[in-house]
Amino acid sequence: MTRSRIRPANLLALTVLNVGAALGVAALSPSVAHAQVVSRFALHTELAGGSMLASYQQSQGFRALAEGRLGVSFALAGPLALQVGGASRWFPRDAQDAGQIYTVGGGLRLEPRLNGWLRVVLDANANLGFSGAKQRFAWDLSAGAQWQVHPAVGVGVFARFGHILSASTDFPSDAYWLTGGLSLSLRVPAPPRDDEDDRDSDGDGVIDREDFCPVESIGEGSTADPLRPGCPAPSTDRDHDGVVDREDFCPETAAGPQPDLSRRGCPASSDTLDSDGDGISDAQDACPREAGVRGRNPRRNGCPRTFRFSVEGSEDWVTDPIFFERGEAEVSARSTATLPNVLEALQLMPMIRRVSVQGHADETGTPEHNIALSRTRAQNVYQWLVSHGIAPERLTVEALGTEHPMIDERSARAYAVNRRVEFHILEVDERSPVLTTRSVTHVPANPRPRRRPR
Repeated sequence: MTRSRIRPANLLALTVLNVGAALGVAALSPSVAHAQVVSRFALHTELAGGSMLASYQQSQGFRALAEGRLGVSFALAGPLALQVGGASRWFPRDAQDAGQIYTVGGGLRLEPRLNGWLRVVLDANANLGFSGAKQRFAWDLSAGAQWQVHPAVGVGVFARFGHILSASTDFPSDAYWLTGGLSLSLRVPAPPRDDEDDRDSDGDGVIDREDFCPVESIGEGSTADPLRPGCPAPSTDRDHDGVVDREDFCPETAAGPQPDLSRRGCPASSDTLDSDGDGISDAQDACPREAGVRGRNPRRNGCPRTFRFSVEGSEDWVTDPIFFERGEAEVSARSTATLPNVLEALQLMPMIRRVSVQGHADETGTPEHNIALSRTRAQNVYQWLVSHGIAPERLTVEALGTEHPMIDERSARAYAVNRRVEFHILEVDERSPVLTTRSVTHVPANPRPRRRPR
């Protein structure tokens, strides 16, 4: 090893070329939002001290060393990233002489998270090494850990082994060394997305992004499912009646010695008792204290259903909204019974000639993402209604994104109701008679506007 005579301008030019290669990889990556692409880049720097391990170089006085490293990485998938950069090592020998080794190259970086604030960092690089006037192949690898002290800043410790090969006409042996020190990483935090935050919508202590049942709480007295975090165990039976909760119509009331044969897990009642006088016995009535109508869904059989609409229709809507899970376009479990109600309302009221199927989203995603998601939600509901016999010309699809929240606040409760599809009447044929059935209520023209919760 001799004193370095490499020109700094040459090293800078090589580093710029490598960083340009990383930007090229980003340009060829799948098209996503600009902010999300930027967040996949990170800048890394290291300061370290260490020792030369090769005996020949030690005999020449090159023992201790100081190392500085600068590089940039681009996340490919999950914790795996492509990185490029350069490093300089200074070997002090005496007051008048010192040796230097420069390397420029790239490789792979692996940064799996152990939890929300700690990462394991592993990397390996292939480099072009410069020692004196010589250029040789070099490689290095490291292992360490970083603490995420801020969404944009990580600090840590590491150990790195480096090796530069010696040609047959060069020094008697390769040069290799070991260093250790501090690392710093800077990155642009990813923008908030509909499926990436630390919310706990069901309040069960498991954040939504790790919760297999984000809107279903484990519940007091229930056993957690060891294979699905955030979900109650399939065998949970809170009322201890031998019917597991997911199949129990009365999960908090034991069936008793005489169970109801029509509602599994519920106690039997008199077949002739009809407390609300709607012609449906309490044993089969899901709403035994409220007069309702007969339906095929046992969970809504005997419950009242009122389909509101106005003749001019600009301020009112048909049935309850259809709700969706975070980031999803499929109807959520809590709204699966609402779609048949919408279908029935449109079938029973042919005077409703045109209805707007309006998709909405919560505020956790980008505007472009929310518009696309709300359009997909509305389109899915439209397709379901058309496939069940509603004429396509009676329906239009609108994507409203976050323009009209039902609850205008930033909370899990607001987000849960703002992810929805609503049905607004655009045109009514006033010449058609209004069907007078127990399941339909006709609201006259210009009714008192229904106030949306804010």
